[in-house]
Formats: sequence, C-alpha cells, structure tokens
Amino acid sequence: MNCSDPTSRPDEAALRGGAAPSGAPARAANVIARHRACLEWLLQVPEWEAQIDEAMAALELLGQRQGIARRAAVRALAIEHKFEVVRRVLEGFRRMLPSAVAVGVRRVTGLERFDQRELDAHLTTRQWQRLRDEVRARLSSDHRAYKEAQRLLFEAHEPVVARIVVRIAFRASARPDCMQEGALALLQAIDRVQADGRDLAVQAASAVRRAVKNHLMRQRLPVYAPVNLISEASLSARAAEQAGDVAAAPEGRLLARVRECLAQPALSIDCPPAAGEPTWRDRMDDPTEDSPAEHASRTDWHGVLRRELDGLTAKQREVVERRFGLGGGSIATLDQIAHDEGISRQQASMREKRALRRLESALAPLFAEEAGHG
Repeated sequence: MNCSDPTSRPDEAALRGGAAPSGAPARAANVIARHRACLEWLLQVPEWEAQIDEAMAALELLGQRQGIARRAAVRALAIEHKFEVVRRVLEGFRRMLPSAVAVGVRRVTGLERFDQRELDAHLTTRQWQRLRDEVRARLSSDHRAYKEAQRLLFEAHEPVVARIVVRIAFRASARPDCMQEGALALLQAIDRVQADGRDLAVQAASAVRRAVKNHLMRQRLPVYAPVNLISEASLSARAAEQAGDVAAAPEGRLLARVRECLAQPALSIDCPPAAGEPTWRDRMDDPTEDSPAEHASRTDWHGVLRRELDGLTAKQREVVERRFGLGGGSIATLDQIAHDEGISRQQASMREKRALRRLESALAPLFAEEAGHG
C-alpha cells in the first residue's frame, strides 16, 4: 500500500473533513475522531510494522493473533494505547524512511509540506530527526486536545451510566462496581465516536448497558474456562483413568474425592438416626417456610412472561416474538420486521422498546426476590 496515495488510506478522508459541526460536544467529537484517524493512519505505515509489534509487545497489548489481523488488532486499541505505540515507534525507528511516506506523514499530521527539491528517494538522518521531532510535538498537542474533548463528552453523558445502573442492578451493594464498569464502557464508546457525534448517545447507552449486564453475569457465574482447556482436561483425565492412575490427572484429587463420597453408604431421610428420634425428613420440615413447590409457583418466570406477552398489543407481541424467536420461530432483525410489516425501522424499534419496558417492569419484582434469596 502506497502511503503517499491519498486514496490508499480509507481513514485519511476523515482527516481532511470540512467545517466542524456547531456546538461544544460536536466539536469535541470532531477532535477525537480526527486524532484517532491520524493515529490509525500512522499505525498502518508498512515501514514501521516491526516497531509497532515491538511496542505492542512491550506494552503487553494484544496484537496480531489467530483470526485477528494486525490492522484489526491496532484499530481495536484505545486511543491512549495508539498514541503510546506511535510515540514508541517514532523513538525506535532507525532505518531510512522513504520520502513518499514522509510526505504522507506530514500531510496527515497537518505539518507544512517538504520542499520537494530537498528530497531524495529516502530522508537523510537530519531530515528524519526533524520530521520525528515535529510529528511528536504535533501529536502531543493533539493528544492534550483529545483528553480535554474526552473529558467534556464524558461529563455530558455520565448521567446515562447512573440511570442504566439503577435500572439493571437491583442490589445497592453491586452498584459501585457497576458504575465503574459503565464508566469504562462510556470511555470506550467516546473513543469510537464519529466526527459528527450524532450517534454517541445511542452507542454509549448500548455499550454501558452491555458492560453492566456482563459484569453482573460474571458475578453470578464467576468460573470461566476456555472450551479447548476443558476438552484437554477431560481427555487427560480419561486417559489417566484408563491407565489406572487417577491422581495423575489434572483434577485427580477432585475425582478421588467425588468417588470417596459416592462410596459412602446411602442414607434414607425416612430413617431415624437413632431409635426413638424423629426422622431426617421430620427434622427438615419447617412449617414456617414455603415449600419448594410454593416458592417455584411464586417465581414462575415462564408463566409471568407468558401472561405479560399476552397483555401486549398484537403489534408489540409480534415484534417481540420475532425479535427473540419465541414460539419456535427464527430470530428476525428490526429491518426484516419493518419490511414485512410495511412500517419504518424506527416504528418497529419503538414497538420493541415499549414492549420490553412493560416486560421489564413486570419481571423486576422477581429479579429483586431472586437477588434477595441469593
């Protein structure tokens, strides 16, 4: 890819954009988008690939890996990390930089162009040092402007985090951690804002909601293991068991403990522990507590959901059932539903939101009760 060709960089058009939109938030979004696009352009220079990989390894950032190309890995970095990688690349590059690349670097960073009469095929050492110092100074200035723009947008959208956390996290003790997760998600959404900033509110709310829900799920299900590791452990345990060496398996002690428990004699809850004493069943029976059947009927999630679905309007129920594949149907997108119903996508989205708000309101007491029992 030729760095000097303006058409060879898909993000370079964002750097040449026209007048900034009116309003402080819009100007802040424009500052962030331009700074991000500039950094991404610099991180695509082929002559700097080795330095980019070294910098990412030194910063312990995820780079190119199976299924993820270098360009995708770089684009996924936070702007703060992109800036640090570029800074290290400028410090560590020691080769001869092609003049065509240098011209592109100056253009992208907004520096004055080289006098073409001074340029050969590659920059001299002195020319490179001058370019490096100027680019470093310009990027530092742009990064300070980015931090200020980030602060402005964060303060403008921070109330969204609190509203979402209050709606999703029923336990007050869980809300501080959820607020932190939501704030991080908001910063990530701000890093991805487009130059006009029009969709930031929607994207930020979606990112915060997803981050908070994932955090709560991790708290409820704290144990994770990659599928490949589970498979390897199972195969290892099976091989050790066949060889008669249970203790050699990774989970040999656990298997041995399970077998020891299974080898214990069965105990009937209908038999008294000693003559003349009540049975275990009688001891477990507590008339002051609900029976499991009563508790299950009281928290019949499926029944409540079905009753609330029946209480929706026909149009709302149609959208929800198709969106989530209820009733055995396939999952449909809002665009598909809007096309089939002959309505706009916005109308379909409004029906879905109204229906989900009603369902959420109906299920909130069950969520709270389950949290209390947990």
